[in-house]
Amino acid sequence: MSNEDFTFNFDDVDNELDFKEIPMLEKEPETNTEAEETTSETAEEESEETKALHNEYLVIYDAIMFEDKFEKEYKLGKKYSAAFSTRSADADMKISRQLDGMDFSTMHALQTMSAVLTMSHSLTALNGKDLTKLTVVERYNFLRSKSSHLLEMLSHHMINFDALVRESLVYGEENF
Repeated sequence: MSNEDFTFNFDDVDNELDFKEIPMLEKEPETNTEAEETTSETAEEESEETKALHNEYLVIYDAIMFEDKFEKEYKLGKKYSAAFSTRSADADMKISRQLDGMDFSTMHALQTMSAVLTMSHSLTALNGKDLTKLTVVERYNFLRSKSSHLLEMLSHHMINFDALVRESLVYGEENF
């Protein structure tokens, strides 16, 4: 069968659909004075939140500059938690070399392996279990035994952790 022999015919679907113009809704102007009061209160709260975030940035910057390490715990619901630590440049280079030496067929496989290898160097605790006493290989095997859904959630928190550290270094360099 050639391409010319096969045609798509959607007349039955196209004929049943009736596209009409979407009416434009006019928005009434807000005249609520409560909204104006709330806005000024929100600005003050945001200002406090911003100050707290900037203070956290400086604490992180200080820890990395003077202790060469920063660790943060993330809550995974009410009872569970995970802690991540910054990685050394050597750890990142090892991860890159390991990934470069592997043959991946899909982007998903590469991303999963990258996350597991990176977590093997960064994850320091999970649900109260101290992982710092384990070697990187033991942590890697520990992570491989966990569900992919848990690894996905941990990966999300690790990405947030790495972003927080990067933002802190930028802020600290400009303001410390």
